[in-house]
Amino acid sequence: MNPQSPKDELVLEIQNNEEEQTDLQKISEEQQNEQMLKETEIQRQLHIKKIQLKIKRQLSTILEISGQQSDISQSPQPKSVPPIPKQKIRKNRYRSSFDLKRYYRDGRIDLSWKLLFSYFTLLIICNIILNIIELIRYQYSLCRLYNIDNTVIFVNQIFYIFGKIGIISLLYQEFTHTLPTQSKIPLLHPVLFNAIFPVVSMPLYVFDFIKCEQRSLFTLRQSIETIKLLDYFLFIIVFLVIVMNTTKMFQNTTIKRLNKVIKLLYKIILAFFQITALVIYLSQPHDQFLPALILENFYFLFTIATLIYLSILKFCFNKQPFEFHPENTNQIIDEKLFFHHEDAHSGSGGSQSQNLSQVSIQKSEKKN
Repeated sequence: MNPQSPKDELVLEIQNNEEEQTDLQKISEEQQNEQMLKETEIQRQLHIKKIQLKIKRQLSTILEISGQQSDISQSPQPKSVPPIPKQKIRKNRYRSSFDLKRYYRDGRIDLSWKLLFSYFTLLIICNIILNIIELIRYQYSLCRLYNIDNTVIFVNQIFYIFGKIGIISLLYQEFTHTLPTQSKIPLLHPVLFNAIFPVVSMPLYVFDFIKCEQRSLFTLRQSIETIKLLDYFLFIIVFLVIVMNTTKMFQNTTIKRLNKVIKLLYKIILAFFQITALVIYLSQPHDQFLPALILENFYFLFTIATLIYLSILKFCFNKQPFEFHPENTNQIIDEKLFFHHEDAHSGSGGSQSQNLSQVSIQKSEKKN
């Protein structure tokens, strides 16, 4: 056996070292692969758990919806009756514009409120008719006015008629809870604005154009000048409001100051209306019969009495006036039959949401 030379030994040693390094590298790579496999397995298990939780939630939702739909299919429903929406949606169906047909056919509203609204409306219509009669008497009077004074009377009477129609609209909004600004005191707005009408008709009330004689503390000239002054104030307020809403020439601070001025003028004019109307009421002689003013007095006293009565019910007995009370299912079904014709063109809000709302109403009815 030939002895190995030092060179051969060095080569062998290098080969052995390389083999050892290769083995160590393989071992480290295997360890890294095992570690990566463990991390991948952990992530896979977490992903599986998330999928299981998601499936459980979806399954519970599907079971709940299917159970509600089975309740709907088992509950008896009259034919051609559309699904009944929630009571909250039905309560907000009213808008500020007139819809007397809907109001009088609404089964949720108590008959006493409908009769009260009808009585108010009848009084206001009678006021308008009697005031038109007074205007006709003035037109054919021998002592009628001319020029600008005559125009002022006719313009204010037109304002009287449209203002009375506005009071009916205001009462409708009060009875259907659609006022832009709700007042804590019921019927406060109609009572406050009612004082405007004796003032705008002041010349016809303070002077008898048939006998051509005065019948109040105010003279005819004083009444004409008073309504002229009030017309000027109202024109200024309307002009300021239009300018503020249609131009951008004012800064925010200026607009705030103008709003304060308008509110102050509004309160002063309204207080003046109240005082002047009270003086007109009290200064009328008892020996002269003026149907228009008598009915104005009666309407004013009736609204005051109604305001006091409703305020006592609200603040002392905790009974809200003009409330909606669905008493039974037949009322709700009749109301839905009436509303369905108007709401058909707007489309349904989804069959599933309607069915869910129907289930909630049926459950509440079973509890009651």
